[in-house]
Amino acid sequence: RIIRAQVATPTPAPVSPPVTDGKFADVASSHPAYQAIKSLNIDGIISGYENQQFRPTTEVTRGQAAAMINRVLKLTPAKAVTFTDVASNHSFAKDIAAMNEAGIILGYTSGKKFGMYDSLSKSQLAVILDRAFKITQAQQSQVQTASSYNDVSTSYWAYKPIVALKTIDLTTVFQTSNFSVNDSTDRSEFSAALYSAVEAK
Repeated sequence: RIIRAQVATPTPAPVSPPVTDGKFADVASSHPAYQAIKSLNIDGIISGYENQQFRPTTEVTRGQAAAMINRVLKLTPAKAVTFTDVASNHSFAKDIAAMNEAGIILGYTSGKKFGMYDSLSKSQLAVILDRAFKITQAQQSQVQTASSYNDVSTSYWAYKPIVALKTIDLTTVFQTSNFSVNDSTDRSEFSAALYSAVEAK
């Protein structure tokens, strides 16, 4: 008689519940954006990944930026999204349409594509938050006297929004000598900027 060996079925690893109290495993309380990340997570603006991670150095895409900003503004688009690279049933579609209609995050020059999966540059970050929360307008006197960055000239197209972001920064994330205008925005930088913009309005 043949005796078949029984193979034990591996027990699946327990899945950690999503973080809703802002206490991520990879963001120490000493991180300069800790309070920003915690506040936005508690308010349901930004979530994390598996294993209770936030991944603070992961790049933010233009689609993600549209969704997170609209979770604050709660704008409803008048029309469905028209960009060829954004499916109408995508979870970010309404947010992207709303941001475009409000003139906060526009598509590319051709008007046909949004670049949903393209990374958000730090210059774009400053500009879209300025459009969304009118930071330069509200902080006009401070912006005129604020210290600027060594790598951002007064003739740069995003100069005022960039300096305005530095002016309202509550986290020290943007209190640096250089801004690095073309670098991609990571999740901790986005959190610091959005949190400061919300608190300043």
